[in-house]
Amino acid sequence: CTPTPSAPGSCCDRKHWWGGVELDNMPSRVVLLLTCPQSYHPSGSCDVTVWWVQGEADPSLNSNAYAVAQGVIQTLWPDEP
Repeated sequence: CTPTPSAPGSCCDRKHWWGGVELDNMPSRVVLLLTCPQSYHPSGSCDVTVWWVQGEADPSLNSNAYAVAQGVIQTLWPDEP
């Protein structure tokens, strides 16, 4: 926790330092199990962990589903257009 007070209704009374920013709430760990073409991943599946931020007083700090999905796709298949 940082010394900065968090917004009312947050998980605790102080902000948390995460990824270079102060957040009112700790991110949630989300594990995705994706079925992948075997040409990309021989096992046919991939586990991906993403960190989801929501409930922030500054909405620009909340996770964006499209941006998270784009990051996962670009990580797993960097050569795809």
